[in-house]
Amino acid sequence: FSPVRMPGLVGETLFVIRARRGLPETPEMYKRIRPPQASLNATWRTVWKRLRSRPFITAVLFNIVAMGALKYYSAAYLYYMDHVMRSDGGTATLVNFVTHLIALALMPLMNYAVKRYGTKTNVFFGMIPAVIGYVGITFARPLWQLSLFSGISAFWTVFFATAHAPLPELTTHEVQPPAT
Repeated sequence: FSPVRMPGLVGETLFVIRARRGLPETPEMYKRIRPPQASLNATWRTVWKRLRSRPFITAVLFNIVAMGALKYYSAAYLYYMDHVMRSDGGTATLVNFVTHLIALALMPLMNYAVKRYGTKTNVFFGMIPAVIGYVGITFARPLWQLSLFSGISAFWTVFFATAHAPLPELTTHEVQPPAT
């Protein structure tokens, strides 16, 4: 817990409350939901089949290697700003906020790229600048260099989250060969 991060937490909470306010949630919605009826053996066969599938293994490895590093980005960044750069909490929060704000503003372009070129291509080519951003943060000394590489890392963090969004759904469906 950090008092410096409290305004961000309050802002995010208000944003979520505002976003959820317009979403309908009626009892009729829950009446239409029917859990699938399947035997325990059929369920275990399906689970085992999916656990061994290449898309599922790829998704798990991608989550561990790429998304795992990205999910712990903020803690590492704040530690770096506090203990290596010796900046105050306000500066660290401001740089983090501005870089993520720019990345979120560019999110429509990210969505377009994922839709146009696909998840696999975007993840493959997106790794290069992401690695450059993280390596740059490691060796940055002045604040402007850290801000630049932090911005690159923030952009590609949001980009990977965008490209990664359809991946879990893609791993749960059987891919049918194209009809000839």
